[in-house]
Amino acid sequence: MENVAKVLDVWNSSLCEKIELAALISRNSTAHKWKATYRSIVLRELTFWRITDLLNQMVLLERSGHLLGARILLRSTIETLGILIYTRSD
Repeated sequence: MENVAKVLDVWNSSLCEKIELAALISRNSTAHKWKATYRSIVLRELTFWRITDLLNQMVLLERSGHLLGARILLRSTIETLGILIYTRSD
């Protein structure tokens, strides 16, 4: 569980706080002039925020001895990851 906590510390520091449309347009003006590409990036970041939050809570529950709650949150994390993978495959 210590390895998971270390990875989560790195993930928490790399979470995207804000997505600026102007920065996306300057990166690629053709791809980012439609709302669909912006929304897909927002959805990706939102899902990653949810995954890291669920894993943070899972680590806290595991450390306090609530193993069943930790496993339930781990399952929720896997389901959320499945949603992210499903949206990437379209």
